[in-house]
Amino acid sequence: MPDEKKKYGNIKIIPLNKEKYLQFEIRELRFLDSYQFFFTSLEELVSLLLKAGKKNFTHTQKHLGNSDLVFAKGVFPYSYMTGPKQFEETKLPPIESSGTT
Repeated sequence: MPDEKKKYGNIKIIPLNKEKYLQFEIRELRFLDSYQFFFTSLEELVSLLLKAGKKNFTHTQKHLGNSDLVFAKGVFPYSYMTGPKQFEETKLPPIESSGTT
């Protein structure tokens, strides 16, 4: 049974133990460890649902379309996203800033 919610500044945490967290919140964003609630990873669950057809993704199709790219696993630029400022950007950075050759 998780301990009570702990608060550190504007961060709220529900720990499972000293090394694992069930949930944490930063302002209005909530991050859940979905693996604690499901029998397998979210990637595998989505893959199984997708095998049954795109019809199962009505909200996804309504907002993002029906392209195969919408249903493919994407890439997130973790090394580039260093703070809130990057989330406010409205265009991609120059390729030179990627740090890869």
